[in-house]
Amino acid sequence: MTKKVIITTVILIAITIPAIILLPNFLLDNFGECHAENEACCKKFKNLSSCVHTDIACDDENEEPVWKGCDSDCKHLIVCVEKFESEFGDDTEIGKTCSFDSDCKLPMSYALISSHKYEIKCIDSKCTIIDALDDLSKITD
Repeated sequence: MTKKVIITTVILIAITIPAIILLPNFLLDNFGECHAENEACCKKFKNLSSCVHTDIACDDENEEPVWKGCDSDCKHLIVCVEKFESEFGDDTEIGKTCSFDSDCKLPMSYALISSHKYEIKCIDSKCTIIDALDDLSKITD
């Protein structure tokens, strides 16, 4: 009788442990509600949650991936769109080595200042922000 109890106990433990380990995934997959969080599709059920991040690349090098959210199966919706060359740069443009004005892009942070008009020019082989109303007034070196 003791041998049967031990065998039965071992079998129950062998069945129970995987079930306990897999239970959170089962609950999330079957009862979790999908929501988007930081460009990831996440499922949440009570105090359980799981998020999936994905890195998607487009086949065409002239396209870039754009995250559009999550579909009804809580999978990423990503579309590839044609890249476009922005006329604006970032703050790393300031002080960049240049030969011509066209080598420089006005940083978006300056372009967004509506109270003043700024330009970027190649002065002394460096991209320099200037006051567009006073061509001689350097803002940055």
